[in-house]
Amino acid sequence: MTTDEFCTAVQARRAAQDRKWGVGTQRDCDRFLAILLEEVGEVAKELNEGRDLDRLVDELVDVAAVCAKWAEWGLPPTEDRSGVALVAEGVERG
Repeated sequence: MTTDEFCTAVQARRAAQDRKWGVGTQRDCDRFLAILLEEVGEVAKELNEGRDLDRLVDELVDVAAVCAKWAEWGLPPTEDRSGVALVAEGVERG
């Protein structure tokens, strides 16, 4: 999987998260950390038990999507769902 393919998969997973839980869902940092650690645990489980590269990559996409959602949560609403450019430009978090 290329970096571009990985990023596309993360964007698709983020869209699925929004469909499942809603775009405006507010969660606190503790909740995001719990979700992230659960997803990291799935990566570890796949490494220890599965060794299936496709499933491992799928779990890594989940980790990245949770991180993206957490980063977006602290950014002001924008058309640019990545949020990366806004942080780089020094936009203050709301």
